[in-house]
Amino acid sequence: DLGTEIIKSHYTTMGPKTAAKSTSTIWVAVTLIMAASLWGGRYAGSLPAEKGWRYPFSFHPFCMVLGVGLAVSGALVKKLGGYSNTKLHGMMSMAAFTSFILAFCAIYQAKELQNKSHYTSTHGQGGLFAFLSFFGVAAVGAFGLHPDFGKQKTNQTLRFAHKMASRATIGLSLFLCYTGLDKLTDDQFTMNAAGACFAFLAVLLWT
Repeated sequence: DLGTEIIKSHYTTMGPKTAAKSTSTIWVAVTLIMAASLWGGRYAGSLPAEKGWRYPFSFHPFCMVLGVGLAVSGALVKKLGGYSNTKLHGMMSMAAFTSFILAFCAIYQAKELQNKSHYTSTHGQGGLFAFLSFFGVAAVGAFGLHPDFGKQKTNQTLRFAHKMASRATIGLSLFLCYTGLDKLTDDQFTMNAAGACFAFLAVLLWT
């Protein structure tokens, strides 16, 4: 149908060699991003070093970094176009949102255990906004733009708005991961390395 043709149109504008090269490059990038997200999330969760990994707080940075990795990877897979890649993009995005939910639950419980107020910092307020924004774009993607049953899957205006809103939300999440890490360490090398990684992911997302 028309929706499927639109989804597959990316491949029709590329020759087979270009498409194969693009596919392999993106899958290498996705593999590296996910490996780095798992390691980076585990490392962030163990900071500061004198406290180490602790329940439930450490699951907050771990799940946030993992979620961002999944979200960026899902966006890269979507750039490949095609029906199967579009569905995989949706599954990776929902996995990212699930990771964000776990991160939200972890920090909420950690604050409750310490009798601290919620959403009093700019970081916390930004996190809540990003969470609600991701919920919104995920709902539009899952129910409005799904390649099988989305009633708006051929709506180009909605597809463009979904893409831009998703990129902005993931970009905000990358920034929040950086500001969150800044609360956990004073090591400038760590902050510079993390900043470079997050900036690189943002470039991949927007190019």
